[in-house]
Amino acid sequence: VTLMQGAMSDGSGRARITDFEISLGGTKSGRCAFRPHGVMAVLGPFNFPAHLPNGHIVPALLAGNTIVFKPSDKTPAVGQLLAELFNEALRKAGAPDGVVNLVHGAADVAKALVAHDELDGILFTGSWPVGRSIMQANLDRPGRIIALEMGGNNAAIVMPDCDLRQAVIECVRASYATTGQRCTCTRRIIVHESIERKFLGAFGKLTSNLLIGDPRGVGEGAGSSNGGPQPFYGPIIRAEARDAALKFQRDLIAGGGEALVQASAVEHPSRGHYISPGLVRVPRFSLAEDPTRDCGCDMEVFAPIVRLSSCRDLDDALDQANASRFGLAASIFSKDAKNIERFLHEARAGCVNVNTGTAGASGKLPFGGLGHSGNHRPAGAFSLDYCAYPVASMIESGPEAPLSPGMRFEENWIA
Repeated sequence: VTLMQGAMSDGSGRARITDFEISLGGTKSGRCAFRPHGVMAVLGPFNFPAHLPNGHIVPALLAGNTIVFKPSDKTPAVGQLLAELFNEALRKAGAPDGVVNLVHGAADVAKALVAHDELDGILFTGSWPVGRSIMQANLDRPGRIIALEMGGNNAAIVMPDCDLRQAVIECVRASYATTGQRCTCTRRIIVHESIERKFLGAFGKLTSNLLIGDPRGVGEGAGSSNGGPQPFYGPIIRAEARDAALKFQRDLIAGGGEALVQASAVEHPSRGHYISPGLVRVPRFSLAEDPTRDCGCDMEVFAPIVRLSSCRDLDDALDQANASRFGLAASIFSKDAKNIERFLHEARAGCVNVNTGTAGASGKLPFGGLGHSGNHRPAGAFSLDYCAYPVASMIESGPEAPLSPGMRFEENWIA
């Protein structure tokens, strides 16, 4: 908390949780002080196993909390290294032992941790089903701060007045970056029917020419350290994830979709599970009562498979883009100021971009979503806001004690 005292009013999180004092008239003043919650559990994901936990741990420490960190059981070595680096830095700074603590384990350990009676907060990045179970485990703990970032089913709208080259490149990048293993990846593309043919032609060619390989420089298609070209993306996290992605593609096709670029398992000499990018054209995005007919609008598939539909106009595009209980990110590609302004107001998402892809964020801005994507406690520049709570005080420094109507006091009562 001492670290906050000299924070400047620069709009940053530190400025927003800096103690302040106001006059309440006469000799009475009002103070607002911010206190740390206490012990915060940080549950990290596999896809950014250092960056995303780091985005919870640092602000929680700045606000004066202690940490119990459980990294993903799919990336335990990165979690181990991150905890060791934190503890090395804390020792050098003279902090006591036990400020950052590490717990390894799978789902059973996570369930025990989030239900522990002595926690004061839970900071989580992961899927909606796991976030839902965290909330269920804490229904009787309303005072426990819970910040959830739970992924998305992000849409990109492509209007006929767009820069077509820009739209194609950004949609391909945002759809397939990090093998589709990013919560902000574009999962759904809604392109105006008048430019659909041109868009699909360029999108398909760019997608089919993406270089897949080991970024570390191992085997065919390896990175520049091996003398070869740098691949666009590497393997998917595990075989089960690849199998689930290919099943999702089969289900889309069985439900009336058309595989314009078919994803498939890719053999590669390096260790890892590789999958080629997929593009499936679907009839329309809608929140149908029958989940087999809504083209997966409420499913987040962490893989390089994107769905595409067409639209008649902006009304139709927004209707399809908002046809999801997720609400993390959305993009529009257009030069029309009125269309852009309307999109910025009507797109149901916490991160709305213009002429740039959904995948990506700035740490200088808030990061979070609505609905199944989050619980209105965005990370990024707003992380500190949920790492401390305000305490209000009214302080009388003089002898004032005014009598309210109906009160009578005689001085000799205390003589």
